[in-house]
Amino acid sequence: SPQECVWHTDEKAIGWRFFEKRLERIEGVYNNGWKKKKRSVAAMALKNATFTIEKHNNKAIGIEIALVPLIETASPIIGYVAL
Repeated sequence: SPQECVWHTDEKAIGWRFFEKRLERIEGVYNNGWKKKKRSVAAMALKNATFTIEKHNNKAIGIEIALVPLIETASPIIGYVAL
């Protein structure tokens, strides 16, 4: 979804999600939802966070995250990682 990004490794799933006004990093077992997980809070006091997957030839090549703070005067924080 635009507010959660999950990928699977051979051993576990790793994800980031916007949940209850915060950005969380999660790792564990994901099968149509998180079954076993460890969570870490990466950012708090957010109005919104969205992920955008950039694709080339139907293959993901990058992920952008946009964090919107609750404070109306603060600018959004935009991050990008190439895969």
